[in-house]
Amino acid sequence: MNSLKVKIYQLKDGHHVVCYKDPTTQKRKRTKFESKVEAKRYRSDIELKFQTKGPQSLNQTPIEQYMKIYLEQFPNSRVRNRKKHFESFCQSFGKRPLNQVGKTELSLWFKKIKEENDLSDRTLNTIKSELNSFFIHLEDEGVISDSPLMKVRFARKPPPRRPRVVLSVDEVMKVLDGVRVFSPKTLYPILFIAAYTGARRSEVLKLKRHDVDFETGLVHFRRTKNGEDRSIRITKSLKVFLEEFLASHSHEHVVPYHNGEMVPRHIIGKHLRRFRKQFPIGKHWGPHSLRHSFAYNFLKQKGNMYELQAILGHRSIDVTVDTYGQIGAQDIENACPYEKNETEII
Repeated sequence: MNSLKVKIYQLKDGHHVVCYKDPTTQKRKRTKFESKVEAKRYRSDIELKFQTKGPQSLNQTPIEQYMKIYLEQFPNSRVRNRKKHFESFCQSFGKRPLNQVGKTELSLWFKKIKEENDLSDRTLNTIKSELNSFFIHLEDEGVISDSPLMKVRFARKPPPRRPRVVLSVDEVMKVLDGVRVFSPKTLYPILFIAAYTGARRSEVLKLKRHDVDFETGLVHFRRTKNGEDRSIRITKSLKVFLEEFLASHSHEHVVPYHNGEMVPRHIIGKHLRRFRKQFPIGKHWGPHSLRHSFAYNFLKQKGNMYELQAILGHRSIDVTVDTYGQIGAQDIENACPYEKNETEII
């Protein structure tokens, strides 16, 4: 891998052939030239590329071939967690030789999907992390010397694009009371389950009847954002609601649409806009606000970060602390060590 031998030999018809073995694939490469001068120039170019950019600079194998092999070996890889962006990556780079995909090309692709999908740097970092598992595999196999994605940089801990909206317990109950009247069969069950579990909207929408296990008292969320399943305890209020609501229909999805399929996201958005207009609470909240509110009220009731991580399904405790650590700090009644507690007599 650290050496390259490039040979030139002459054919009977007078042409000259440059021959070398690709260090990454071990396949022999041959290129024919009309003159020896051209052959020598090509040999010099190959040797210069190898010396300055490493073995991967000579690899003409398309990325899609390596990706196919990788997914056969690691079918549960996180690289496909975000289907839309994985497909965009394959469409953009699948036919390209591996040696033509570097920092510049990847940076331009990230810029493109950011503009097209209105993505934050936080989301781009996640996509980068998922794709990097593929490049690290190529690095481990000796196909490349280092991952080009490691040279692509985003803000390590970028602030959220939108301020997190947190609702108090009273505000959450007010929202649920109002939406129960406004949309009892669609919006209400989605928001109720989200409020009582801290689940993401997508997790609630994918929830199916067999995922609710009253025998064990658990609700199972499948194929979550981090690619893993998780289970949480069904509370008394949630049990009563689920028993009554599931008895009201026979569809597979816990919250079905008219045809029994998953409720479309745009329908939720449409209902939500109308509901907020008719039942304003002074805050511009959304379904994800219920997840933030769950975390805030959980920590306020003395829950700890590791428990919250398990409930919310974060892959790492760092994610939980980065997202909700400040919420915990806001609830410390007397944060300043230089002032006495209000209960102390001055």
